[in-house]
Amino acid sequence: MTGNGERPPSPDSAQPVEPESHCTEPVDGIGHCTTTMTSPATTGGGGVDVEALIDEARAQLELPEPAIGSAPPMGGDMVVRFPVWLWIEPEQWEPRTADVSVDGGSASVTATPREVIWDMGDGTDVTCSGPGTVYDPAVHTAGDASPDCGHSYELSSKNRPGAEDTVQTRVVWDVAWESSTGEGGELEPMETAADRGVEVVEVHSLVVEG
Repeated sequence: MTGNGERPPSPDSAQPVEPESHCTEPVDGIGHCTTTMTSPATTGGGGVDVEALIDEARAQLELPEPAIGSAPPMGGDMVVRFPVWLWIEPEQWEPRTADVSVDGGSASVTATPREVIWDMGDGTDVTCSGPGTVYDPAVHTAGDASPDCGHSYELSSKNRPGAEDTVQTRVVWDVAWESSTGEGGELEPMETAADRGVEVVEVHSLVVEG
């Protein structure tokens, strides 16, 4: 896409590309991949095929599967009407970039996490504009609601298949590109997903009069 949201034109005579890639471990949460074309992505006239570079850079992006956190923790019991805190591990909430270069030009594609959509398995979707707040028992009070990303179940899961709800988590990433030509723009968003099973139970209080 160009700066106005359109891809640059793709020349009919673009050469095939054979990329060689190297990805480094994330530093401060930011992953980075660099790709060099052994067969340059050029046009018949010797120019650089920017669209081919963009496509290759996007294909090289390594987006992590969401690392889900919750309190109470998933895998244990959730309690009806008790606040559930939801979050994605903070180190994952960073941009990921992939670069592709050939003789005469380069392109860079960056994916930035925008929001998390939590399908809680009870017919409720929770959309959070950030990773959510990590519950810390030394700081937060049990029974308080999350300040930015949480849920409360209204019914137990005993009548659902397997007696549990399946929580499906999707992270939406905004994707942008720029090239050595000075052009840049937006690409279609990308998504990563994970799911967990949770059992939701009812707890009844017994009042004993003395």
